[in-house]
Amino acid sequence: MTIPGVPSVAVVGAFRSGTNYLQYLLETNFRCRVVPNAHGWKHAPVAISLRRSRRIWDGRVPIIAVMKPPLAFLQSVFRYHLEVGRNIAAPKEWSAFLEAPFSIFNGRRGRTPELSFANPVEYWNCLYLNLTTLPEPAFRCRLIRYDRLTDAPEQQVEDLAKFAGLRRRSGPFRLPEGPLRRGPRAWTHRITGRSTEVAPNPGEAARNRMPLPEFTETQRQSVLARVHPDLAALAGISAQGAVA
Repeated sequence: MTIPGVPSVAVVGAFRSGTNYLQYLLETNFRCRVVPNAHGWKHAPVAISLRRSRRIWDGRVPIIAVMKPPLAFLQSVFRYHLEVGRNIAAPKEWSAFLEAPFSIFNGRRGRTPELSFANPVEYWNCLYLNLTTLPEPAFRCRLIRYDRLTDAPEQQVEDLAKFAGLRRRSGPFRLPEGPLRRGPRAWTHRITGRSTEVAPNPGEAARNRMPLPEFTETQRQSVLARVHPDLAALAGISAQGAVA
């Protein structure tokens, strides 16, 4: 939902890529409202819309896509799959998860459309190829890597805000004080005139999190070999397979 007088921006990306984290940083430190689903579901590619039909995306809203490099993405999304058990159909054993078909859906399975991919790396490839090739001027999209965002949050978010035309709030740059709750109600919004004030809800305690799975060297090389060459450099993967 857009709010008159408050600039909107869409924050999108794969599951567990840092979209909620970036949404918090933007809405807390800049005058804006993040509308993740302005162009369709934030975890899915932007859909093709017939030229004569009503478009399902809003070309007026700039897009910021958050990318977690593929190895880190796979570890995070597998843990999400085990802990939360929503929106994904895939094996719950690590080795099988890396190789088996991977389906996503928004809601209860069987009552909503779903997208299926040969494996989770193909989902990652499809999503970020789609987001990095959106045509201008119908779309304005900027990609940010999650690791760079966490290394220098204020600098990176300032650059993203400049791209989206957002104005900084007064006061020091604020970071989340703890883990953010997942989902669309990750924090509450209080609209006052033309501003949005954000109050985070506490997320799950870090001590309750499952450990991230570990790759064997064979699994690691198999994953990196599947990364689309047009995305490898964006994800920090060298031609020799090293990850920066």
